[in-house]
Amino acid sequence: MGGAGAWTTLASFAASVIERLWRWLKYEAVYLHEMTDGFAAERVIGEWIAFYNTERPNSALAGATPAEVYRAGRPVDMMERLTPCPHLHRPNSSKKRLI
Repeated sequence: MGGAGAWTTLASFAASVIERLWRWLKYEAVYLHEMTDGFAAERVIGEWIAFYNTERPNSALAGATPAEVYRAGRPVDMMERLTPCPHLHRPNSSKKRLI
């Protein structure tokens, strides 16, 4: 796929990955801790990101952690795992283009 279609697919995929990561961060760290200032937020979020990368198994990585996959030098083609996300905006292709 080339051109705008490829960009749209890649952008949608990237958005879904970021949305999923942010959702896990909120539910596993942010909502569970009282953060009274930016220093506390930096500590809590930093600890969670370290946990996510080194301890939390990832189903998209066959149960490995991101750090394990990185250290092993195994390339991961996430585009193979690309599935449509129902919550992302999809343009209505049935509309006729006006010239």
